[in-house]
This record gives sequence, structure tokens and C-alpha cells, in this order.
Amino acid sequence: MTNLTGNPGYNSCVPPRPNNTSNRSFGVFSEYRRRTGSWPTLSLSLYIGRIVLMIAAIAIVVLYGRNHPDNLSRTTIYFFLATLPLALASIVAETFAWNYDLRRKGLITKGAIFAVRQMPPE
Repeated sequence: MTNLTGNPGYNSCVPPRPNNTSNRSFGVFSEYRRRTGSWPTLSLSLYIGRIVLMIAAIAIVVLYGRNHPDNLSRTTIYFFLATLPLALASIVAETFAWNYDLRRKGLITKGAIFAVRQMPPE
């Protein structure tokens, strides 16, 4: 592929995607381990815990809905009203844990805040 000036490389209309934004799952944990030599245990446990919580919540609604089909619509509304605050709290807790892990290993300074699964530049 050549760009508009005829030089080989990326299309100048579409800039290359930085590596920092492509790490959205376990890739960022591997990068953390590569830089520090240890795993971000607090962030990793909250990340896995959120997945387990979501699977358990969906399983509860499915099982309850199968046993009480006449109350399924009301149950679904209660489910979303109960899990929405839990999901928001989980996101906030993961952000604090991720920044704590980054600060603890000296990857960021005290005032810096990074989003969950975002690595600071080297």
C-alpha cells in the first residue's frame, strides 16, 4: 500500500492505530508484567470478578425466568435496576485498582489517572 505521496506505508488519510489503544483485554496485563516483572493482581482479580458477577447475574435471571414465566418482565426490570449500580461501581473500582497498580510499580505519578486497560507510554 502506498500513501498519497507515493511512498510505501500507511494510507495518509487513515493514521496508524497506536499500540496503546489496541490492548483492551489480557494484552495490557501482559504488557504490565513485561514492564514490571509481576502481575497486577488487584486489577486482574477485579476484572475476573466482574466477569464472574455478570455470568452469575445472567444465570439467576434465566433460572428465575424459567421457573416464574409470568413474572419475567418485572424480574428483568428488577435485574437491570439491581445490576446497573453494581456495574458502575465495578467500573469505578477497576479504575482505582488499575491506577493503584500502576502507581505502586512507579509507572505513573501520583496525580496521573489512566483509564482501565490503558498503559502509560514507556
